[in-house]
Amino acid sequence: MYLRVIFVHVSAIEHKFFGQKTYTIDSKNRVGVQPAWRPETGSEVILVYSKSNGVPLLKVITRELLADHLAQIDHSQSMNTAQKSAKRRNLAARCWDASINEQGKLLIVRELCDRLGLQPEGEVLQVGCDNYFEIWNKAHFDEDDQLNLEDTLNASSYKEADDVGGF
Repeated sequence: MYLRVIFVHVSAIEHKFFGQKTYTIDSKNRVGVQPAWRPETGSEVILVYSKSNGVPLLKVITRELLADHLAQIDHSQSMNTAQKSAKRRNLAARCWDASINEQGKLLIVRELCDRLGLQPEGEVLQVGCDNYFEIWNKAHFDEDDQLNLEDTLNASSYKEADDVGGF
């Protein structure tokens, strides 16, 4: 009798992000992250600046998810080398390294706060998107939430609803 062992790679961070919750950004541009959504203390995340229907938002992703997305670009049969390079550059230019501290707070750099219109003591909305979550200026999401949902459902691809090149 032989014993066959199969190793399957499982990410150290296998979160599923569902639901939404409102938080307040503090005077140091930090926002609490829902406890169920927090990676291990000190784990890095990537903040990806994006837009949906012209409304700015941040996508909070893992390094693994970013690597998977870059691999998809590299293996795409529909783009030539120059297009792949431009797509990688566009994505990299919109990414910022970040981490969630021991208190469960995520620091959002001032430049991104300005782009999203986030002010100290302002409300942000965290929206679960299965394998990542988004951070919105709550006022912008409230104004745009129905349009965002309808346009995303009507788009043939979620990436079409992303105004800055998809992720």
